[in-house]
Amino acid sequence: MRDLGLGVPHFPEPSVVGADADAGGAVRLLRQRCESGMAARGLDRDRRSMGQLDYELGVIGRLRYEPYLLAVAQVVADVRDMGIRVAARGSGAGSMVNHSLFVATANPLEHNLLFERFLSERRSSLPDIDIDVESTRRLEVYDRIIDRFGRERVAVTGMPETYRARHALRDTGLTLGIAPATVDRIAKLFPHLRACDIRSALSELPELRNLAAEAGRYGPLWELAEGLDALPREIAMHPCGVILSNTSLLDRLPIPPIPGGEYPMLQADKDDAEDLGLLKLDILGVRISTSWGCGCSRRWRTPSPRSAAPPAGPSTSTTPTTCPWDDRFAFALIQASDTVGMFQLESPGQQDLVGLLQPRDPQDVIADISLFRPGPVQSGMPALYIAARHGAAPTYPHPDLEPVLRDTYGVTIWHEQIIDILAVMTGCDRALGEVARRALSDKERLPKVEAWFRQQAGARGYSPEVLDEVWDVIASFGAYGLCRAHAVTFAVPTLQSA
Repeated sequence: MRDLGLGVPHFPEPSVVGADADAGGAVRLLRQRCESGMAARGLDRDRRSMGQLDYELGVIGRLRYEPYLLAVAQVVADVRDMGIRVAARGSGAGSMVNHSLFVATANPLEHNLLFERFLSERRSSLPDIDIDVESTRRLEVYDRIIDRFGRERVAVTGMPETYRARHALRDTGLTLGIAPATVDRIAKLFPHLRACDIRSALSELPELRNLAAEAGRYGPLWELAEGLDALPREIAMHPCGVILSNTSLLDRLPIPPIPGGEYPMLQADKDDAEDLGLLKLDILGVRISTSWGCGCSRRWRTPSPRSAAPPAGPSTSTTPTTCPWDDRFAFALIQASDTVGMFQLESPGQQDLVGLLQPRDPQDVIADISLFRPGPVQSGMPALYIAARHGAAPTYPHPDLEPVLRDTYGVTIWHEQIIDILAVMTGCDRALGEVARRALSDKERLPKVEAWFRQQAGARGYSPEVLDEVWDVIASFGAYGLCRAHAVTFAVPTLQSA
């Protein structure tokens, strides 16, 4: 276990991203870059923002995660320098450090995002930052990461590839001694479907009618092939996972090249990569970012009396300064349900929802994105939110929870609200509230969380009726909750596309 490095983080050496080689080099560089970023964003004289930054840097320092944040910030900066549109998503948007490093766009304090949802000293797992890039240029980003950090530190993540119909028929047919040419012909006749559906497809699909007529010639092929359904077949390259490590990577783990040899691939999936202490980045290709890049380049090639010349340099920024969040024409389009081509809002269901909600500001868009999910829709949360948004009196389980739920009119929508509810009613810190929130999706741990909540909150004077009402909300949240930071990061491209 020690040789594999289990349970110990293995981040890239700080010197790779410009830090001094001594023990405090990463600490000094991270603070320097954060303070420069705060000044660039105009937050260096805001006491609350600077206080949040100091708090986060203290937690990061005690966990010794400075190399992690520096490495991610370097990747984002490199991608932006390539002229590729890039944005971070997920809980990392709740960090003022990420905001100051220009990894995350939105100011977390303006949107009530919580750093503890991203990182805390009570959390045993490594933090996670997903990075959205233009889909057609995703592999260019892989190449740039390798150029920056070196093949001795970088690999793509593997994932188990399981049997589906075509592979199952090929391997079973060859095992039974059927001629390779015949096996190939049979497999190619089948559409891409699960192996367990082979016989039903054989009997139902018109294009397989001729094959079905001769099926008896191949004996147990069909039944045996179906039996392979969902069993692991091989390790394949994960569609977006990239890992970063220090130079011990090749000494600790098997990293053969993928077929074709372009990229080294870790012989482990993303969950095992975390156990191995590896920094895992999901480099997600987003098609709408590609559309924007193409649209902007074509727009400046098209003569127009209203545009004399293109702006200097590639338009890759995703900051509110260059794309305002309060553009009244964009909101007019959304309110009219004219949302085809808008990220997250173009489905018929979303067109109906925004038509009823009539979003008037970015917070409405953030809430809309969060509400349009199976759990909230089934529980009637959109109707409650819309009614309150248009004048119905909001209700709160207890006056103490009004500050937590005021901006959503008493409707609990986000993980961050659950964390604050637990903190307010039990007196715990937000870090412990996040630990409890994570346990809500675990059926075995849920009774222990409930007992803890009722004991702690009851001791602080909350009545059994209030405890029952609040716990019903908390317990059901494990099935449908969404991270507010995630919704905020989705709202940025939504409003940009509008």
